[in-house]
Amino acid sequence: MRIREIRELVASTSDSAFAVDASGQIVAWNQAAEAMTGLPAGEVMGKPCAEIIHGTDECGPVCSPDCTVKQAIRKHHAIGNFDLQIQTAKGKQWCNIPVLIAGEPGSTIPYSIHIIRQIADQLHISRTTVNNHIQRILRKLNAHSRLEALRRAEHARLI
Repeated sequence: MRIREIRELVASTSDSAFAVDASGQIVAWNQAAEAMTGLPAGEVMGKPCAEIIHGTDECGPVCSPDCTVKQAIRKHHAIGNFDLQIQTAKGKQWCNIPVLIAGEPGSTIPYSIHIIRQIADQLHISRTTVNNHIQRILRKLNAHSRLEALRRAEHARLI
């Protein structure tokens, strides 16, 4: 996939989305990301993702020049989705971020495409309520992580 195609892909989704190259710089930023963050593409393009997103979780800062997404891509490992609190135009908000991998012919390290979903806002519930639901599901399935819960639910043919 060429950079032009990656930019078109990012622009084609109504979800907030952006793409990052192997060095961690933003190479695509769609209109939904502009609206959500209040940052126009011209201000973020070419800048390090960590400097723009400033993602944190319950344990503190997550975004860094050598974040886990970059590490996983370098090792050619699949990346799941993760929850981050990021700065938006409305203040800090919790988001779920799935990451897609898109390679360019001849490149050894592909681009990562991040999709930002504000699930709690879409459901009109708080982040605490989302976490409470998740914890109850984990307890009912006797699971310690979301992945373990998913595997148990699959094994029990719940999904």
